[in-house]
This record gives sequence, C-alpha cells and structure tokens, in this order.
Amino acid sequence: MRRRALFAAVACVAAGALGLEGQATGSPEAGTSADTKPPSQTIFASSRQGVRSVYLLITVHERGRLTVTAEAGSYRFRSYKRDVVAHIPNEVRLKLSASALRSARKALRDGKRMAAVVKSTARDDAGNKRTYTRRIKLKP
Repeated sequence: MRRRALFAAVACVAAGALGLEGQATGSPEAGTSADTKPPSQTIFASSRQGVRSVYLLITVHERGRLTVTAEAGSYRFRSYKRDVVAHIPNEVRLKLSASALRSARKALRDGKRMAAVVKSTARDDAGNKRTYTRRIKLKP
C-alpha cells in the first residue's frame, strides 16, 4: 500500500514538471549552446528494507540512460540499466542471486548489521552524467 501511495505522489510531481517542459525558454536567434549540465534525479526509497528486494522510485529530469547498482558488504545486487524519459518515475527493484541471498539472510539473522549502498547514475544524450548515492539498512 505504501508503494502505491509513493508512486502516486511521484506521478503528481512528474505531471507538474511536464507542464513546465513545453514552455519556450528563449528565442531561436539567441544561438545554441552545448549542453554541459548533468541530469538531476529524484529518488524515493524507504531507509529500511528487506534484503530480498530493494525497491526505489527514481525520476530522472532529462532524457537519457539510467544505471543503478548496489552492494551490501561483499554481496552485489543485480544492476538495473534502462533508457529513460524525462520526468517519468522508474520502479527499480534490485535483487541478489539465490546463493548470495541465503548467505546475507543468514548473516542478518545471526545479528550482523548490513546496509546496501545504492548508486544511481544518470547520463543524458550529451554525455553528461551525475551519480547519487543512497544508503539503505537491510533486514532479513
């Protein structure tokens, strides 16, 4: 239920941003300049999640490519790579392999504390990139 509410909130923010995108920003005679500004992102994620699947909602505010990687200790999650459209939320689910999941859950049950370090990199069509990092505490 919380994920649906979160997704609805992001959709409202994206709809508002889309209304601004169609407005003209300058005259065509002013000259064109190269795009040197890296794309920004909005990331919604719970700070504490289960180790089975780490869930994020990521909105990139410029068209391009989104790459999300994560690791928790020595365990690496499968990466997420997609071409993205500006201002549209992307549901990202990161999972461990079966053997890594068994090991990580056993370690968490035995009292070890673990956090996933999630890195989200957005690259626009001009080649500019920006990386955001988020830390998520894991539970069994």
